[in-house]
Amino acid sequence: MVKATKKTSSKTENQPSNEAMKLYQKCLVALKGRNIARIVWFDILTEEERRRLGNNLGKAFLKYQKQDGVVGIWRELHQISHPHAVVDLGRRIKAIDSDDRLLLLKEFGIVSTELSETIASAVASGDLVLIQNPRLVYWKKVELDCDWHKRNVLWDFFVLMCKAATKRKGIDNMDFGDDFGSNVIADRKNKLKDLRGFPSDLHDLIQKDGRGTQKMKLPRERIHLFEQIDDE
Repeated sequence: MVKATKKTSSKTENQPSNEAMKLYQKCLVALKGRNIARIVWFDILTEEERRRLGNNLGKAFLKYQKQDGVVGIWRELHQISHPHAVVDLGRRIKAIDSDDRLLLLKEFGIVSTELSETIASAVASGDLVLIQNPRLVYWKKVELDCDWHKRNVLWDFFVLMCKAATKRKGIDNMDFGDDFGSNVIADRKNKLKDLRGFPSDLHDLIQKDGRGTQKMKLPRERIHLFEQIDDE
């Protein structure tokens, strides 16, 4: 997993290492051009995000062309720095892996060394690791390849389940209010099972815990929740 980069005389304080710069340039190159813009527009952006951009890829791309096109678009949508947008999109198009992503976030000062190493340690343990912003889940040292960005309902359901488990509790219909039917828990649990990339052994840990209640049957010390990785 990600390890802290040792400081050398050739690397000044807050300056990314050569390894990080190579990975960063790899992301930038992969994110160039209109072909990748179309992939990001149709496969990664949500309908709401496209609407916010005027539902016009050509105009949006030209507007943010001086900010590396799709990088500028992603930066505007999520209100993050240019390097953060490069790293986020680089990971989404799989130009880099999850370990590279954590390394770049640390090297570019987007997250502190302490936080990045805390996350890396949690991932390396094989426990369940959930980061709410951006939406990332790791299980048994592997990042789940789920399109959480477009699955808001299932994401919220899974976060609620995990948060309850850290308190040694389950969730029931009352957690969703009066606007939902009595089968909301069963329905979302079944849809989570069918979500591409969601592992069956993790789904099997969501079990009945009394009448109308479902609980993540994982010790709370094996669930690591992080609120966000941002530019703050």
